[in-house]
Amino acid sequence: MDRYLGVKCPVCGQPFQAGDDIVVCPVCGAPHHRACYHELGHCALEEEHASGKAWQPPRPEPAQPHGEEGACEGAGEDPSGGEHGEILCPVCHTRNPAGNIFCQSCGAPLRPDEEDAGGRTEENPYGQPYTRGPGMGGPGGWTGSFPLMFNPYGGLEPEEEIEGIKVKELAAYIGPNAAYYLPRFRSLSGGKGKLSFNWSAMIAGFLYFLYRKIYPIGILAAILFALFITPAAIFYIEVMGDPALLEGLAMGTLRELPEHLLLLQRIQSVVSYVYLGFCILMGFFANQIYKSQVFTQLRKLKEEAQDLPPLEQLQLMRRRGGVNRQLITIVLAAFLVLNFLFTLFVMYA
Repeated sequence: MDRYLGVKCPVCGQPFQAGDDIVVCPVCGAPHHRACYHELGHCALEEEHASGKAWQPPRPEPAQPHGEEGACEGAGEDPSGGEHGEILCPVCHTRNPAGNIFCQSCGAPLRPDEEDAGGRTEENPYGQPYTRGPGMGGPGGWTGSFPLMFNPYGGLEPEEEIEGIKVKELAAYIGPNAAYYLPRFRSLSGGKGKLSFNWSAMIAGFLYFLYRKIYPIGILAAILFALFITPAAIFYIEVMGDPALLEGLAMGTLRELPEHLLLLQRIQSVVSYVYLGFCILMGFFANQIYKSQVFTQLRKLKEEAQDLPPLEQLQLMRRRGGVNRQLITIVLAAFLVLNFLFTLFVMYA
């Protein structure tokens, strides 16, 4: 709720202070003291709801230079009106440390005036220039009440540490979708044991773990997947190799399957439940497993690269970490080829 500090409650007129219990209107977004909201019984700006107008934070007046020359050095870094050593977000007006690139509250770029038409050119942990996207406001950007923001740190500060490793270093190592993992890593740190379900791990199975370079679990999951499809493949070969059996199944005249095919069906049912249970477990524990690997590998990497400059360390983390798209492409291509060869074998064997 730091974004509301100093803003006045529309009911009592008192500015919000750190530690105040603040509630936000679900319709227009106006902040209130919880007690004021309950006492009034509704949003203080309820009359404006019909017009669709959303609450906007008041824009602070720019800070004026004062004192001797150089006494307000922070003013050069804070064109939006923040105090010395701080930058005021141009979108939500949250005060951010001077070193931040993105707003720690909404994710907007904090120095839009430094961008040119082609975007930022300085190096960053993601290997791409910083750019102003739609929803960041300004020329060509949507400036509605709920701008579409992307915070590469998932709302965390780049210099914040999780188990002794900075968020920006974790983001560089994780690579794609770091904004998803960073808040979950923080909630899992310190032995809190707060589980979070990873749908990608459950649905994609071994492909997810290979993609995230968790190779031991990926290989184990691939073996289980192979065991999962083996009874069905054998059943398919047996049926396709017996024209009478195939015709009976197709015409619905087959009263009972042979004993060995019934056994294959039972095995298939058992294996299916085992594999489904494994996928569900991986969905629950994938984030914890990935967190353990990321922190282990990063600590080793930081020891190896401790003599390198910070920027080179981040570049090395990005190269060593990230994802393995090439392996996934090869695995999927191999699966398609094997499936094609299996079909040819069944048809012409």
